Amino acid sequence: ETVKYQDRGVHSPFSGEQQYFRDFPSMVHLAEQFVDGIGTFQDIECKEFKHRLMELEGQDRNDGRVLLSNFYRTYMAGGSSAFSESPEFLKHLGALDDSDPRRPSVIVPNFIYSRSNCLATSGFHSLCCIDECNVLMETLERRIAHPVAQPSLVAELVAALPSDTIAAPRNLSGSLRRKLDKIAEQHSGLVPLHGRMFAQFMHHAFPNECPNPRASGTEAPMTGREWQKTKQTSHLASQEVMQQLADLAKEHAEAEGQ
Repeated sequence: ETVKYQDRGVHSPFSGEQQYFRDFPSMVHLAEQFVDGIGTFQDIECKEFKHRLMELEGQDRNDGRVLLSNFYRTYMAGGSSAFSESPEFLKHLGALDDSDPRRPSVIVPNFIYSRSNCLATSGFHSLCCIDECNVLMETLERRIAHPVAQPSLVAELVAALPSDTIAAPRNLSGSLRRKLDKIAEQHSGLVPLHGRMFAQFMHHAFPNECPNPRASGTEAPMTGREWQKTKQTSHLASQEVMQQLADLAKEHAEAEGQ
C-alpha cells in the first residue's frame, strides 16, 4: 500500500486494471522499498549499539576508541552477549588498534560497520549499519563540487559539519589543520577528497562516524561464521583471554597512577 501511495502520480486512477506488481520494474521497486524499510529499522539498532559502545570509552578519550578490556567488561559481567569478538578477529576486521600493545583498543566505527554486525549477509545482498561517514562525505562533495579543494575551504566546511556526536560549528584543532596542510603539500597545494589520506583525516575529524581506512592488500573482511569455517577457530574470545586483558589494563592503570 505504501508503494501504491508513492506511485499515485504515475498510475492512472481511472484505470480499472491492477497495474501494481505485475511487471518486473514494479517488483524491483517493491523490493527496494522493502529493503529500505528494513535498513532504516536496522539503523535504529545500530545507533543504540554505537552509543552503548561509546559509553565504554574512557573519560580521557575522544578518539573513537574503546579499551579492549572495557569492550569485554559487559560480556564478562554477564550483562550482554555482545562485545565478545576475539582480538584476532577484530584485527582482521580492521577494528583493533594495537599500536600500544599495553592498551589495545577497539575502533568504534570500524567495528560498527563491520560485516560481523550485518543483519543478513549473502552472496548478493547484505543488510548492514548505515555508514554515517558517507553522509558527511556527500555533503562535502555537494558543497565543493570538485574532486580537489583548497585546504582552507575544506577546513571551513568540515568545521561547519555536524554529526551524531560532533556539534557544529566548531574550531578545528591545530592538529587537524596540519593534517590537511600535509595532504595539500603532497598534492600540489590541493586536498583530494577521495584518497586514503583524506579518509584518515575524516576519521580524526569524526572519530565515531568515519572509519579508519584499512591498509591496502589486506584480506577481505569475513563474518564470524566465515572466519570460523576458514580459520577453524572461533571468532569469539575466551574467558581466559578476556581476563588476561583485564589484568593487563589494571596493571597499566596502577603503573600510571604511581
